[in-house]
Amino acid sequence: MKSIWQIMMMVTFLMNFKPNFCQNMNQFEKLLINGSTDLTVSEQFRGAYSFYTVQGLSLLKCASFCSINNNCLIFSIKKSENNSECEFFSSQNLDESEIISKSYSSVYRKKVIQSNINQCRDMWLPFKSICYRAFPQPKTWQEYVDYCSSLNSSLLIADDNEKFQFFQSVSRDLSAISGYQRTWVYARYDTINVFNWMNLNPLNASLVSGVTTFNGCFGYYTFPNSLLDISGCFSSTSGICEYSNV
Repeated sequence: MKSIWQIMMMVTFLMNFKPNFCQNMNQFEKLLINGSTDLTVSEQFRGAYSFYTVQGLSLLKCASFCSINNNCLIFSIKKSENNSECEFFSSQNLDESEIISKSYSSVYRKKVIQSNINQCRDMWLPFKSICYRAFPQPKTWQEYVDYCSSLNSSLLIADDNEKFQFFQSVSRDLSAISGYQRTWVYARYDTINVFNWMNLNPLNASLVSGVTTFNGCFGYYTFPNSLLDISGCFSSTSGICEYSNV
């Protein structure tokens, strides 16, 4: 459970967060019942599946939170003249009897990607030929290496441009949840001016911000540009695991 300090930190981050509109909103469908999108969920559904509510966020920031949170499958947003409220739900099993008409309120459901959904384990998300899962819990770099291995996966290796850019966005969204600015990836810096992923594929040095002379581990660093950053491997922060679904 998050402390009050962690929740305040997360909300403060989300207020200033600038997510990618197209990438995040394309993951959701806006529910339409009897020609209307002015909808909310029943109290029964809310009581069973609501796990977090936050006020003052835009639609896009609500979608960003839900897109990276593996528990979030549906969210609703309710707007008033001076405020907005997002509520997040952990089930997609929402039938018409659990949807009610509500002015200035809408419900969004996370899309299921049929071509990949059966290839990824429960709670893992597809990207091209891999399945991945983002974890907000703080761990050291080696702890995440071991943790990913225990899940029959590995720490993320973003060794092509498309994959690197996709997980830049994932890491920003993960930071919005965890409050940590860094997200571990599977690369170490052990030799001056030698940049490789742990699978020995080359790591493009132009993607590294602030190269130093000390040994360390790589992670996406949210500010200012979500490039890779080198820091002490014993620091604790978030991580992303992946495995091949081919």
